[in-house]
Amino acid sequence: MSVAAPITDTALPFTWRVHLAARQPAKAAAAVLFIAATVALAYLGFRNWVFCVAAALMLVGSIGDFLFPVSYRLDGEGAHAHWLSGAVSLKWSRVRRCYQDPEGVKLSPFSRPSKLERWRGVYLRFNDNEQRVIELVQQLATERETDPLPAEALA
Repeated sequence: MSVAAPITDTALPFTWRVHLAARQPAKAAAAVLFIAATVALAYLGFRNWVFCVAAALMLVGSIGDFLFPVSYRLDGEGAHAHWLSGAVSLKWSRVRRCYQDPEGVKLSPFSRPSKLERWRGVYLRFNDNEQRVIELVQQLATERETDPLPAEALA
């Protein structure tokens, strides 16, 4: 592994976008058809548009990070992910563990694996920027005062 250059103020914030539905149009079409079918069934079952709108909003909200582009930002304060139906942030001072998979890096506030991890922390999905994201996470997460992250955490 090469030693990364120190981060300068001009390197931050580092931002990028990922749109999973554009990468996987067949899955996106299936998701939209499923939502439309659910709304139609809600109308047939209840004959009330309030239930149809509620069903559509719940389903779109639950898969919003797939249907809509997600904007990621790494800055001096922490890691942030924003999309149409939600947003998550985690300050560097709260990062206790991070691990990488082929699609991205998960920053976790837990020092050990937890069942709550899925709903806590920030998942940074790569978009042809894997090396830069890993370098920034290694540098920014280890600059905090407590519990420095091991270099092999992102290997």
